[in-house]
Amino acid sequence: MTENVKRRISFPLYIGALIITIIIFAIGFYTGSIFNQQIKEDLSQEVLRAGDRISALQLFFLLEDSEEFCPIYMQELSNLDYEIEKIGHRVAYLEEVKEVYDAKLKKDYFFLETSSYLISTKVKQKCDSNYDILVYFYSNKKCESCKQQGEDILKARDEATGKIIKIYSFDGELGSPVADALKDKFNVTVYPTTIINDKKIDGFISKESIISKVNEND
Repeated sequence: MTENVKRRISFPLYIGALIITIIIFAIGFYTGSIFNQQIKEDLSQEVLRAGDRISALQLFFLLEDSEEFCPIYMQELSNLDYEIEKIGHRVAYLEEVKEVYDAKLKKDYFFLETSSYLISTKVKQKCDSNYDILVYFYSNKKCESCKQQGEDILKARDEATGKIIKIYSFDGELGSPVADALKDKFNVTVYPTTIINDKKIDGFISKESIISKVNEND
Protein backbone atom coordinates (compact mmCIF):
# COMPACT_ATOMS: atom_id res chain seq x y z
CA MET A 1 0.00 0.00 0.00
CA THR A 2 2.73 2.45 0.97
CA GLU A 3 4.65 1.72 -2.24
CA ASN A 4 1.54 2.40 -4.34
CA VAL A 5 0.99 5.74 -2.58
CA LYS A 6 4.60 6.74 -3.26
CA ARG A 7 4.19 5.91 -6.93
CA ARG A 8 0.95 7.91 -7.14
CA ILE A 9 2.71 10.87 -5.53
CA SER A 10 5.92 10.56 -7.57
CA PHE A 11 4.26 10.35 -10.98
CA PRO A 12 2.56 13.78 -10.81
CA LEU A 13 5.79 15.25 -9.45
CA TYR A 14 7.76 13.89 -12.40
CA ILE A 15 5.20 15.20 -14.86
CA GLY A 16 5.20 18.60 -13.16
CA ALA A 17 8.99 18.77 -13.20
CA LEU A 18 9.03 17.82 -16.89
CA ILE A 19 6.49 20.51 -17.76
CA ILE A 20 8.43 23.14 -15.82
CA THR A 21 11.66 22.10 -17.58
CA ILE A 22 9.99 22.34 -21.00
CA ILE A 23 8.58 25.78 -20.16
CA ILE A 24 11.97 27.05 -18.97
CA PHE A 25 13.65 25.69 -22.11
CA ALA A 26 10.99 27.26 -24.35
CA ILE A 27 11.35 30.63 -22.62
CA GLY A 28 15.13 30.47 -22.94
CA PHE A 29 14.93 29.51 -26.61
CA TYR A 30 12.42 32.27 -27.35
CA THR A 31 14.44 34.88 -25.45
CA GLY A 32 17.63 33.81 -27.23
CA SER A 33 15.91 34.00 -30.63
CA ILE A 34 14.60 37.49 -29.88
CA PHE A 35 18.06 38.60 -28.72
CA ASN A 36 19.76 37.20 -31.84
CA GLN A 37 17.16 38.81 -34.08
CA GLN A 38 17.77 42.15 -32.39
CA ILE A 39 21.52 41.80 -32.97
CA LYS A 40 20.88 41.08 -36.66
CA GLU A 41 18.61 44.11 -36.99
CA ASP A 42 21.13 46.35 -35.23
CA LEU A 43 23.90 45.07 -37.51
CA SER A 44 21.78 45.68 -40.60
CA GLN A 45 21.28 49.29 -39.50
CA GLU A 46 25.01 49.69 -38.87
CA VAL A 47 25.76 48.36 -42.36
CA LEU A 48 23.29 50.84 -43.86
CA ARG A 49 24.80 53.77 -41.95
CA ALA A 50 28.32 52.80 -42.97
CA GLY A 51 27.11 52.41 -46.56
CA ASP A 52 25.71 55.94 -46.48
CA ARG A 53 29.06 57.28 -45.28
CA ILE A 54 30.89 55.45 -48.05
CA SER A 55 28.46 56.81 -50.65
CA ALA A 56 29.05 60.33 -49.33
CA LEU A 57 32.82 59.84 -49.49
CA GLN A 58 32.57 58.47 -53.04
CA LEU A 59 30.55 61.51 -54.10
CA PHE A 60 32.97 63.88 -52.40
CA PHE A 61 35.88 62.14 -54.11
CA LEU A 62 34.23 62.60 -57.51
CA LEU A 63 33.32 66.25 -56.91
CA GLU A 64 36.62 67.25 -55.32
CA ASP A 65 39.16 65.07 -57.11
CA SER A 66 42.11 67.04 -55.79
CA GLU A 67 45.21 66.13 -53.82
CA GLU A 68 44.44 69.04 -51.49
CA PHE A 69 41.66 66.95 -49.96
CA CYS A 70 43.85 63.90 -49.32
CA PRO A 71 43.96 64.48 -45.53
CA ILE A 72 40.15 64.45 -45.49
CA TYR A 73 39.98 61.27 -47.58
CA MET A 74 42.53 59.56 -45.35
CA GLN A 75 40.81 60.52 -42.10
CA GLU A 76 37.37 59.48 -43.29
CA LEU A 77 38.73 56.20 -44.63
CA SER A 78 40.40 55.52 -41.30
CA ASN A 79 37.11 56.11 -39.49
CA LEU A 80 35.27 53.86 -41.93
CA ASP A 81 37.86 51.09 -41.61
CA TYR A 82 37.38 51.11 -37.85
CA GLU A 83 33.60 51.01 -38.17
CA ILE A 84 33.62 48.25 -40.81
CA GLU A 85 36.01 46.12 -38.76
CA LYS A 86 33.69 46.36 -35.74
CA ILE A 87 30.77 45.23 -37.88
CA GLY A 88 32.88 42.35 -39.20
CA HIS A 89 33.69 41.19 -35.68
CA ARG A 90 30.00 41.21 -34.77
CA VAL A 91 29.06 39.24 -37.90
CA ALA A 92 31.75 36.68 -37.02
CA TYR A 93 30.45 36.56 -33.42
CA LEU A 94 26.97 35.73 -34.67
CA GLU A 95 28.31 32.88 -36.79
CA GLU A 96 30.96 31.40 -34.53
CA VAL A 97 29.41 31.88 -31.08
CA LYS A 98 25.68 32.17 -31.64
CA GLU A 99 25.67 29.90 -34.70
CA VAL A 100 23.37 32.34 -36.47
CA TYR A 101 23.90 32.55 -40.23
CA ASP A 102 22.36 35.33 -42.28
CA ALA A 103 23.47 35.22 -45.91
CA LYS A 104 21.83 38.55 -46.80
CA LEU A 105 23.51 40.37 -43.91
CA LYS A 106 26.85 38.90 -44.87
CA LYS A 107 26.40 39.84 -48.54
CA ASP A 108 25.50 43.39 -47.54
CA TYR A 109 28.62 43.48 -45.40
CA PHE A 110 30.75 42.25 -48.31
CA PHE A 111 29.29 44.99 -50.51
CA LEU A 112 30.32 47.46 -47.83
CA GLU A 113 33.84 46.00 -47.74
CA THR A 114 34.14 46.08 -51.52
CA SER A 115 33.12 49.73 -51.67
CA SER A 116 35.70 50.58 -49.02
CA TYR A 117 38.34 48.55 -50.88
CA LEU A 118 37.69 50.40 -54.15
CA ILE A 119 37.87 53.80 -52.46
CA SER A 120 41.06 52.82 -50.62
CA THR A 121 42.63 51.79 -53.94
CA LYS A 122 41.73 55.10 -55.59
CA VAL A 123 42.84 57.19 -52.62
CA LYS A 124 46.15 55.32 -52.45
CA GLN A 125 46.82 56.19 -56.08
CA LYS A 126 45.61 59.78 -55.88
CA CYS A 127 47.27 60.65 -52.58
CA ASP A 128 50.39 58.48 -52.96
CA SER A 129 49.54 56.92 -49.60
CA ASN A 130 51.90 54.38 -48.06
CA TYR A 131 49.35 51.96 -46.62
CA ASP A 132 49.14 48.37 -47.83
CA ILE A 133 46.00 46.66 -49.10
CA LEU A 134 45.40 43.00 -48.28
CA VAL A 135 42.46 41.07 -49.71
CA TYR A 136 41.77 37.65 -48.25
CA PHE A 137 39.49 34.95 -49.67
CA TYR A 138 38.38 32.08 -47.46
CA SER A 139 35.77 29.33 -47.28
CA ASN A 140 33.82 28.14 -44.25
CA LYS A 141 33.20 24.79 -45.95
CA LYS A 142 36.27 23.64 -47.83
CA CYS A 143 39.28 25.03 -46.01
CA GLU A 144 40.99 23.58 -42.95
CA SER A 145 43.65 26.30 -42.76
CA CYS A 146 41.41 29.33 -43.36
CA LYS A 147 40.77 30.08 -39.69
CA GLN A 148 44.49 30.01 -38.93
CA GLN A 149 45.14 32.13 -42.01
CA GLY A 150 42.75 34.78 -40.75
CA GLU A 151 44.48 34.81 -37.37
CA ASP A 152 47.93 35.14 -38.97
CA ILE A 153 46.73 38.03 -41.11
CA LEU A 154 45.49 39.93 -38.05
CA LYS A 155 48.72 39.20 -36.17
CA ALA A 156 50.77 40.42 -39.14
CA ARG A 157 48.78 43.65 -39.24
CA ASP A 158 49.31 44.24 -35.52
CA GLU A 159 53.01 43.32 -35.55
CA ALA A 160 54.15 44.99 -38.79
CA THR A 161 56.16 47.90 -37.40
CA GLY A 162 55.43 51.25 -38.97
CA LYS A 163 52.96 49.80 -41.47
CA ILE A 164 49.26 50.40 -42.06
CA ILE A 165 47.59 47.31 -43.49
CA LYS A 166 44.00 47.56 -44.68
CA ILE A 167 42.34 44.12 -44.63
CA TYR A 168 39.34 43.06 -46.71
CA SER A 169 38.15 39.47 -46.27
CA PHE A 170 35.55 37.59 -48.31
CA ASP A 171 33.83 34.22 -48.06
CA GLY A 172 34.37 32.95 -51.58
CA GLU A 173 31.64 30.30 -51.28
CA LEU A 174 28.79 32.57 -50.17
CA GLY A 175 27.59 33.51 -53.64
CA SER A 176 28.08 37.25 -53.14
CA PRO A 177 28.15 39.05 -56.53
CA VAL A 178 30.82 41.51 -55.40
CA ALA A 179 32.98 38.79 -53.86
CA ASP A 180 32.63 36.72 -57.03
CA ALA A 181 33.65 39.73 -59.13
CA LEU A 182 36.81 40.16 -57.05
CA LYS A 183 37.49 36.42 -57.28
CA ASP A 184 37.35 36.71 -61.07
CA LYS A 185 39.57 39.78 -61.03
CA PHE A 186 42.29 38.00 -59.06
CA ASN A 187 41.61 34.54 -60.55
CA VAL A 188 41.00 32.94 -57.15
CA THR A 189 40.76 29.15 -57.44
CA VAL A 190 41.84 27.88 -54.00
CA TYR A 191 41.28 28.77 -50.35
CA PRO A 192 42.85 30.51 -48.64
CA THR A 193 44.07 33.05 -51.20
CA THR A 194 45.69 36.29 -50.11
CA ILE A 195 46.36 39.32 -52.30
CA ILE A 196 48.90 41.79 -50.94
CA ASN A 197 49.16 45.01 -52.94
CA ASP A 198 47.74 43.20 -56.01
CA LYS A 199 50.19 40.27 -55.70
CA LYS A 200 48.41 36.94 -55.28
CA ILE A 201 49.51 34.16 -52.93
CA ASP A 202 47.69 30.84 -53.33
CA GLY A 203 47.34 28.74 -50.19
CA PHE A 204 48.40 29.42 -46.63
CA ILE A 205 50.95 32.17 -45.93
CA SER A 206 52.49 32.64 -42.49
CA LYS A 207 52.45 35.79 -40.41
CA GLU A 208 56.19 36.26 -40.98
CA SER A 209 55.81 35.91 -44.75
CA ILE A 210 52.97 38.43 -44.80
CA ILE A 211 55.11 40.97 -42.96
CA SER A 212 57.98 40.27 -45.38
CA LYS A 213 55.70 40.80 -48.40
CA VAL A 214 54.40 44.05 -46.94
CA ASN A 215 57.93 45.31 -46.32
CA GLU A 216 58.76 44.69 -49.98
CA ASN A 217 56.46 47.60 -50.75
CA ASP A 218 58.81 50.11 -49.08
